[in-house]
Amino acid sequence: MRKRFCAILLLAVCVPLGAQTGLQRDSLLQAARSLKQQYRFDAAAETLSSILSPGQMDAEVLGELADCHFQSGNSEDASALYGILMQMVPEHAGFRMRYMTLAYRAKAYQDVVETGRELLQRDSLLQALTLVGDAFGQMNELDSALAYYQAALRRQPEKPTLVVKAADVLLRQKKYREALNLTTDYLEVDPSYVPVRQLQGMTHFLLEHYAQSANVFQALVDDGDDSYATHYYLGHSYRETKRPYLAIPEFQAAWQKDSSSVALALDIGTEAAKFHRDWETDVLPWFDRAQNLLKESESQLYYVHKDRGDAYFEMAEWRKAASEYRSAQVYKPSFINTYPRLAFCLERLGDKKSALQWYQRFLDAAKPGDQWYDYATQAVTDLKAKLFMEE
Repeated sequence: MRKRFCAILLLAVCVPLGAQTGLQRDSLLQAARSLKQQYRFDAAAETLSSILSPGQMDAEVLGELADCHFQSGNSEDASALYGILMQMVPEHAGFRMRYMTLAYRAKAYQDVVETGRELLQRDSLLQALTLVGDAFGQMNELDSALAYYQAALRRQPEKPTLVVKAADVLLRQKKYREALNLTTDYLEVDPSYVPVRQLQGMTHFLLEHYAQSANVFQALVDDGDDSYATHYYLGHSYRETKRPYLAIPEFQAAWQKDSSSVALALDIGTEAAKFHRDWETDVLPWFDRAQNLLKESESQLYYVHKDRGDAYFEMAEWRKAASEYRSAQVYKPSFINTYPRLAFCLERLGDKKSALQWYQRFLDAAKPGDQWYDYATQAVTDLKAKLFMEE
């Protein structure tokens, strides 16, 4: 961005109307400010340009001109002018903050960091600390982002947006305990701020404190929070605490906010099957919605068939479940999650040889301690004995 400073400087001073007296300059400057108050930024910029003459470097006029470009959305010329002004008036924090803001919008994050560090050597402005933290976050340099957010929080510990930014970084770093402490401390001061309450609930969820996360998100709903995230995590909290009758309405409320989530459609169908809802009206349509959303995405169709198989499994529909598990394996044949359930279904259908094969394939790939491992081990022994007796 800074490479254009010289070029823009020439542009800024190449529209002279002749040398201006002090009174003429002040009069035109006042007229330009009046036009800005009327949101006539293009006209104001033209008036300001008329004050300038070749070789003249009037920081006050250039500052007003840069602000016109900033306010009208002409980010390129505004950033170039602020670059010049930073060199002319290096102690002016406002020019540097405007330049950093524009650099951030342009995704020139390294430029934000460099300019911010220069500014912070003179003045530890809260806005500069925050913006540099944001830039580091965008570059995925999370330790640096957190350091700047924490420095900002030391300046203003009760600023909620800073708490949200710092907690978000801590969650991305999987520092869940630190995030929980941060959000809890803030909520002791201001228990009503929804984004921090949501982060606290999410942190409880990630720590597998499902009862606590359910309490946090339910309180948010009771207080009028109707957001997707709150309904979604409340549904999952109820799901993890084995309360599908409470999870389903929350998932459906989230669906009303965003009906494009394949995972959410599968969640609703799966929970409805566990709750033994009517298959044709309450279960099957959700798996169909998920399949329609995928539009033949093979990597995701595995989960549609697998979850639909699990739903049939819950209803003891062994033949239908087996068919879905076989369909799932077409898309991800190396995924072993469906193997023992398929074997279980085949065993219930009387196909002992096939059941034995699938149990054995599962044991060959699984490790002791995996779900179904002990059951499959015993099933192999029992089926071998039964097949021996039948021979």
